[in-house]
Amino acid sequence: LKREGCVVLPFRLSTEEIAAITDFAFTVPAYAADVTQRIKIDRDDIPTGHGRYYWPMSELVNSRAVKNLLSDSVFYDLAQGYLGSKPLLAHVTLWLDPVYDGYYDPHVYHYDNDGPGFLKYFFYITDVTKETGAHRFIKRSHDHTKPEKFKLSRRYEDAELMDHYGAENEIIFEGPAGSIIAEDTAGFHRGTPLKRDYRLLMSKIGRASCRERV
Repeated sequence: LKREGCVVLPFRLSTEEIAAITDFAFTVPAYAADVTQRIKIDRDDIPTGHGRYYWPMSELVNSRAVKNLLSDSVFYDLAQGYLGSKPLLAHVTLWLDPVYDGYYDPHVYHYDNDGPGFLKYFFYITDVTKETGAHRFIKRSHDHTKPEKFKLSRRYEDAELMDHYGAENEIIFEGPAGSIIAEDTAGFHRGTPLKRDYRLLMSKIGRASCRERV
């Protein structure tokens, strides 16, 4: 993880956890561009008017399955070892990506700037392939001090990043439902536009505590 910036964890969510989070998604209304306009998502009729649909964190954390994941010490311990300080839970997100014909920013390479140190977990709630939104990451691009030509926090074309980091360092994370990725998203990453079905994914991010080092 420290060397390459990402790793697929050697365990997965249980079928019960996957089912509980899936049931939440198709029971609780989501939102898209406007958080005040809630949208009921039907698994047999996925809306395609937006690139992504989200669920409010305040409602998501009330799910028993999500509460259990947030309190699981294995994620805390891994984040603490990586960050070198006690991690603070910053955010939990559940989103659904449909097949979308328009331009969508998360499908273009970028890096996150969430503080001096942070680690994000991605939980696949559906099976994910190149055709259904596989996450992409460029290994060893997670140094917070970027090369001069990449120092601006903006979107970058694949070609210019591959020329610098090498196409062999791009990882395309395909995997079954339940797969978990730990990633320092200060590295360049993006989603893959879907060609079919939908992708349901949950993430949580932990930030380094500035007050206490271990």
